[in-house]
This record gives sequence, C-alpha cells and structure tokens, in this order.
Amino acid sequence: MSSDEHDFSAFLPGLSPVDAHEVYLLARDVFVSSLRSAVLDCAETREQYYAAVSGRRLVLRVLHLISTGYGGTPKFNAPELAPPLWQAALSDYVHYDEDEKVHVITEKGRGVITRWYELVQPIKDHPRFAPLWAEVTD
Repeated sequence: MSSDEHDFSAFLPGLSPVDAHEVYLLARDVFVSSLRSAVLDCAETREQYYAAVSGRRLVLRVLHLISTGYGGTPKFNAPELAPPLWQAALSDYVHYDEDEKVHVITEKGRGVITRWYELVQPIKDHPRFAPLWAEVTD
C-alpha cells in the first residue's frame, strides 16, 4: 500500500476515503452545534469547557505565533512567552532550527493548535471565550 492509500475498512467498513471525510464533516457539524448549545444553555458546562480549553493558554499562544509566521517577532520574543516556549519545547511541540535560527512548530504542536482552533473557534464570540481567543490569537 502506498503512502497515499489508506485502508479505512478497519474503522469504517465499506467507506471510501471521500465518504469517510463526509462522515467526519457531518460529525464535526453535530459537535459544533452541540457545543454552541451547551455553552449557551448551561453555565456549569460552559465553565467546565472553559477550564478544559484555557489551560496552557500561553503555550497555545506560542504555537499560534509560530504557526502563523510570527516566530522571532517582538510579539513572540516577549518575556512572558519565554517559559511557555520552554514548555512547548519540552512537550515536543516546537524545536529550534539551528540552520534557520528560528523556532519551528512540530507535527505534534501543529496538531495541538489545530485541535484548539477547532474546539474554540465555534464559540470564540461568546463573552466567556472571546478574551481567551484574543489572548491566544491576537
């Protein structure tokens, strides 16, 4: 099997990769709808979700800055980001490229920030989550 062929039959019997992607998109839409409802309707759920997605916010900021091309800028080199950058490196989310003299996000780090975007973007305008979104992405 080549690197661009995948056998989905073990997980999704009878589905092609295109069909499997459609299932993923449908599940994602259901998740987003459920998430919005839960955040709007239940303060306890909202606070639990906030606690889950707000941890390590400065590490997430480091990952966001690197992944959007701001590594090495004054925003990135702010003193308050030195400890989270160290945490990101220890977690194998980033590494320092000796040749280029810049920090580079790893595949693991890209997965972390991508998942965070997917979890928070649908509710980023909610008053409870807007400041968190801004802190990580501005």
